[in-house]
Amino acid sequence: MTTKAAILPVLVKQIKLLPGLVGETQSGMSPSKKLLFDTQVNTVLRRCTETIDRNVTALVAGKSIKLRRKISEAGKSNDSAMSAALQLINLLRLIEEHLGPIQKPLETKITEAVSESISSLSREVDKLSVRNESEIKSHWHSLNRNIEGLLRKLELLHPHSRQAFQATLWWFSQQGKSMDLDLLFGIRNKPPLALNELSKVIDKAEQGIVAREKKELLSFYQMTPQQLLSTIQKTIRNCRAVSSPYLKRAFKAEVPTQVIKHLEGIRRTLQVSLGPERAREWLNSPLELFDGKTARFALLAGETLPLLHLIKRFDEAPHY
Repeated sequence: MTTKAAILPVLVKQIKLLPGLVGETQSGMSPSKKLLFDTQVNTVLRRCTETIDRNVTALVAGKSIKLRRKISEAGKSNDSAMSAALQLINLLRLIEEHLGPIQKPLETKITEAVSESISSLSREVDKLSVRNESEIKSHWHSLNRNIEGLLRKLELLHPHSRQAFQATLWWFSQQGKSMDLDLLFGIRNKPPLALNELSKVIDKAEQGIVAREKKELLSFYQMTPQQLLSTIQKTIRNCRAVSSPYLKRAFKAEVPTQVIKHLEGIRRTLQVSLGPERAREWLNSPLELFDGKTARFALLAGETLPLLHLIKRFDEAPHY
């Protein structure tokens, strides 16, 4: 079964940062250190390119010959770290352009090979003493985390075992970003495995992301991660029940990140209009629109969109 490649374009975008990062790392090195690092990078990336090419050959033999010829022509420049980085970029671009929708096993193998290579290079950079050391190492770690994140997403979407699925969910609880809430939301609705007890692990992953990434939002609304996630889920459910096409277009709330965007917009508007302290008071004051219930209570019930509509008209009427 094939699906349209979703990870590969993002992987290409990340790897485009590699030549600049290699150049930044080599800048200011002594000639001997530069030569050693150049050799290390060249060796690791060439091995990565060869691994990817073998996997392409094995899984899509009909198209890989043309692809391999183009890659060999693109990689005829001098052996160097920069040449190897550019060749890897060209290889990934050509796979994306020429293979169209690719098999998920192939996409996983490609991402896995790149992730292993960047992880290896990141470890080598950690051993170096270079100019702007902390900044350069931070950039390598960031690239390493981003590519590992892509691999983890593929593992979550296409797990080879329940144990691997659970381990990946725990990774998301520790390392996941706000945007990954949409992925976990989709997994919960269309799980690749029978969930059962794994549903609790998804809960933990979502809570870990929210607790780490949305501290200001939790503080402002005086919510626990569980309460914020419940607000998000109820808002999406309420939005689905809206019949007006206009409201559906004006207030999109189909995935968690869209709800979070609305909640952040409400927070910003209230803080600018009322100031931080008075904004909190307003959230806990009875509102006629919600039959005397508070705005915070309305949010906990998933009434985010009516509250957002009220906030958008904030300058047209009294605040209480």
